[in-house]
Amino acid sequence: MRSFLAVALLSCCFGCSSSSVPLGQVNGVITIDGDPLANAIVTFIPKQGGRPSSGATNSQGEYQLLYATEKGALVGQHDVTIQMNPEGLEVGEESHEAESIYGSPNPVEKQSDDAKARIASMKSQKAAEKMVPEKYRKPGELSAEVKSGQNQINFELKST
Repeated sequence: MRSFLAVALLSCCFGCSSSSVPLGQVNGVITIDGDPLANAIVTFIPKQGGRPSSGATNSQGEYQLLYATEKGALVGQHDVTIQMNPEGLEVGEESHEAESIYGSPNPVEKQSDDAKARIASMKSQKAAEKMVPEKYRKPGELSAEVKSGQNQINFELKST
């Protein structure tokens, strides 16, 4: 009985994962015109269906994907999107949100400091989106295959 429990415990420690789906670890570097792309969100969308994985780039353009709370992405073919995420903005936030929240008819001097900062942040997002051409922000231009184990997947974007 002891040996059975020991084998069961060891096999769980080395073979069990909290995920019930096959994941591959994914990291890489994203550049645009040869320069690291900082503050970007990269999203891997499984072509076979399922939950996407995403990650943010650091100042060196390096990213690591997360699938929910686990490191990795589903094994298989993926469409890939890359978009900017300036500081202070939530992923997926619409750039027109500032107007809908704070109302464009209000003069700037009557808005709170928070509102002014939020609008400045939205303008920053619009400028940042211009850094990544639209073709990379939509599925179809970029794709990648995630294999079981470790995957180093780099993207070299062109601004034109």
